[in-house]
Amino acid sequence: MIQVILILVKIPSVKLNQVCVRPLVTPFRFNRALHTTRVMCAAQQQSNTPDANGVIPFILSDPGEGIAECEVLKWSVKEGDKVSQFDMLCEIQSDKAVAEITSRFDGIIKKIHYQKGQMAQVGTPLVDIYVGGGTVGETISSGDNLSPSTVPMGSPDMGLGGAKQPIIQVEGHVNSGKSGSEEVLARDDQKAMASPAVRHIAKKYGIALHKIKPSGKEGRITKEDIMNYINRPMAEEKVEKVASSPAGRVVEVAEAFKSSSASVGITEDRVVPLSGYSRIMAKTMTQSLTIPHFGLCDEIIADGMIKLRSQLKKTAEEQGVKLTYMPIILKATSMALSRYPQLNASFNEGSLVTIQKSSHNIGVAMNTPNGLVVPNIKDVQRKSILDIARELNRLQAAANGAGLGREDLSGGTISISNIGTIGGTYASPVIVAPEVAIGAVGKIQKVPRYDSHGAVVPVHIFNISWSADHRVIDGATMANFSNAWKEYLENPSAMLFEMK
Repeated sequence: MIQVILILVKIPSVKLNQVCVRPLVTPFRFNRALHTTRVMCAAQQQSNTPDANGVIPFILSDPGEGIAECEVLKWSVKEGDKVSQFDMLCEIQSDKAVAEITSRFDGIIKKIHYQKGQMAQVGTPLVDIYVGGGTVGETISSGDNLSPSTVPMGSPDMGLGGAKQPIIQVEGHVNSGKSGSEEVLARDDQKAMASPAVRHIAKKYGIALHKIKPSGKEGRITKEDIMNYINRPMAEEKVEKVASSPAGRVVEVAEAFKSSSASVGITEDRVVPLSGYSRIMAKTMTQSLTIPHFGLCDEIIADGMIKLRSQLKKTAEEQGVKLTYMPIILKATSMALSRYPQLNASFNEGSLVTIQKSSHNIGVAMNTPNGLVVPNIKDVQRKSILDIARELNRLQAAANGAGLGREDLSGGTISISNIGTIGGTYASPVIVAPEVAIGAVGKIQKVPRYDSHGAVVPVHIFNISWSADHRVIDGATMANFSNAWKEYLENPSAMLFEMK
């Protein structure tokens, strides 16, 4: 009978004599709703059998692509917390993507091996989980069969934080310990129309759904609604706090607002380690030092682009899409790349060859709370301006919220940085290897210019700064590409005429 069980759970892809004694569980899963990657875990790397103390080490599995270490961005548990299978343990970041790590076991967190901001080595334990005796099939699913004498940290009547949870029982009814107003708000949150993914994000940020104004169809709350709520102006947040506080607290909140608006600065030197996207940027930019950059700048008359956006903006809003100038710029970039594919390429230094890419996966530099990141929009050549805008909205929400997935950050073929949103006019953008070109778009401004009749007229302009890898892109090719790009933006009718 035992032999039959072993045959049932044997994994075909594993070599002979490597037999797994549990079903294949994947604590790293890709979740499109959260836009994060949970990397597939190799079954043979994890042990199901606890040691003599009932503890199983949870190993950081190899995500592939030569990644040897990942940074711990945050922990969702602490030592002594109870966890169940698929509960989130922590969030990590590799050079490729942000990932959420979920538990494979029911148990109690015995030890955390890496603190927030530290680099966790692949193949080493992230946490130790107390599961009691036996194998995974015999691990604890609740605290009922535990006692304080058998649990190393925490106890069965403790919540995730290790603190006693108040349970009030009156006439056979179990009360959660919440006040009447809290229970009403909880019911309001349950009534709110939102998908499980949206509820997960709201819970992650500690946001009550009843506070959010929905923008989706039939009153549904969307991920963008939550992100807008999180990123609302500070003054609006202060007003909300004053409105929900006792009258005696108004002066205190006003003082807090006053102090927060003052510029404090730092009074002594401090060491700030690089983390998150900043660490990745440091590695990438160091590699970029080996690339000989060729620069080219030009001025673009933006009146035609502004008119096109104003014509399309209402239609986009009716479909729940925010339309900025960037989708139009990206489409013009793709069309110019079709004429000059040399710039939509990667360069292999070892073999001295360029690989011209059939897909226009255009990266868009984004400034996020965690640093600069460059996700890319796939197959721009096949997308309409509305499709590009919709995907750009998704990437921006993911970058500022739940995190970008591995596929969002890989496979780019050329990049565009919109420094104009901050206020810059010109820049010297740095190429992200193995790409061979990048552009930086400046701010739109109204200036006087001469028309074809010699009269001075007001026009809207913006500047473009290109950088190209001069090992494979010559000046003439870069200039011709820029002229084609400029033509599409200054005369959008030409772009629409050629659009497939």
